[in-house]
Amino acid sequence: MPFTIRHLGQTEYGLWMLVASLTYYFQLLDLGYGSSVVKQITEADAQGDPVRVNRILSTFVIVYGVIGIAAAPAIVARERRRGGGRSTAPAGCQTTRYLETLKLSTCTSSR
Repeated sequence: MPFTIRHLGQTEYGLWMLVASLTYYFQLLDLGYGSSVVKQITEADAQGDPVRVNRILSTFVIVYGVIGIAAAPAIVARERRRGGGRSTAPAGCQTTRYLETLKLSTCTSSR
């Protein structure tokens, strides 16, 4: 860890850890489908059943599609509440759209 902090700096290391933490939390939204799909496809492929493999993959795509469609209205409503595409970053700060959505920014100016 000291090596990483020395090379990235404290701000960048904090940002890196934030993104890593969010990645781990988003894995919880997988609901176990990912590992289950791998197991089921492996079994179907080992049995030489391409119809079953296609059925499993189709089901997986539909499930995640439904989850995405269900989440879309909440995402759109949140963006409308926070002002759409207007920047919320403080003056003198740089930010990306992703970080802006999280209400975070990396300031480059000294105060």
